Amino acid sequence: MRRIGKSSLIAETRERLRASGKTVLWIDLQKHDTLAGTLAALLKALAENNGPVAKITKWAEKTDFLPANIKAKVTSIIKSKIDSVADSDVDDYAEALFEQIGSELAALDKQERPIIIFDELPLLFLNALKAADPGDQPKVVARLNKFLAILRHWRSDDVGVAMALCGSFSMPWLRREYGIDDEHLNDCDPVTIEEMQEGDARELIEACIAARRPKGWQDGCTNSLLELLPAYFPGVIQLAYSKIKYASDASLSALNGDLREKIEDALEEKYYSQFDRRFSRYDEPERERAARLFKEIAKASDGKIEFDKAIQILSAQSQQGDDQTGRELLDFLQSDGFVSSSRSRGVAYASGLVSAWRSD
Repeated sequence: MRRIGKSSLIAETRERLRASGKTVLWIDLQKHDTLAGTLAALLKALAENNGPVAKITKWAEKTDFLPANIKAKVTSIIKSKIDSVADSDVDDYAEALFEQIGSELAALDKQERPIIIFDELPLLFLNALKAADPGDQPKVVARLNKFLAILRHWRSDDVGVAMALCGSFSMPWLRREYGIDDEHLNDCDPVTIEEMQEGDARELIEACIAARRPKGWQDGCTNSLLELLPAYFPGVIQLAYSKIKYASDASLSALNGDLREKIEDALEEKYYSQFDRRFSRYDEPERERAARLFKEIAKASDGKIEFDKAIQILSAQSQQGDDQTGRELLDFLQSDGFVSSSRSRGVAYASGLVSAWRSD
């Protein structure tokens, strides 16, 4: 999900790793819609961080596999350190180039291998699929699946590259809609952004206030703002603060009046609309079953229901005795950020944002 603190977490992780002496390549994929662009971004990052680009260039020049124009483009990418290439013809050779990069990374001493952070990987895939003509989509899907397989190989002991794959929406949806094989990611441990505890959220608000105190801010305003927020994600707090820091009046009365409306409008635009878009991707029977699940969660005194009961609610009525449809739907709802589920802990809303989104 966007704007909950993922980018800040990535930035902090990147800086801590670099401070410890690690080489970290951060590859921002959200602006790319081809593997050629991804290749260029990776080669640029390697060139800027003393990676084995000279050996990659030498291989590209000597191999008979690459035609002359592709060799020239690879050399140009490395020398000029450009991070965007739209040429579709490079895509035809991207697989071989990625595999050679993997070979060169594997040849490095373990301590010299970079840690690679691929940011917004799902968005790269979605951009590539949307940019392709319908008739070319199967070929694009095959290329993207091969790319996932190559990245998995890089993470294996054969190459030994530590890697983080980040995104604002789920790969399972891409599997469902386009046939992307997310089984190539089953060696990865998931990391989710957790809500802050109230004490930490209070400290963040007070730090914001100390940096720029809004006009009229008074005792009790912090408590009032905390009560107004549906979830204590850093991004939610910062969004709310952005609506009050330049306000002509940020007093208690304003927080319970005009400012409250501005913050709620911002939450609708930045967060609840994301849930609307994701929920619209489900077909009508799935939305109806999911709505029944949400209703049961909202009714529960502790905000959660038993795992088996959730599966029963989500299973298609036409397939009694077969809970596979319910399990699959629960997996999608979890990957889309609607619920958190555990056989031992039950099924609940993933965050207060979902509860607020369903409050209407």
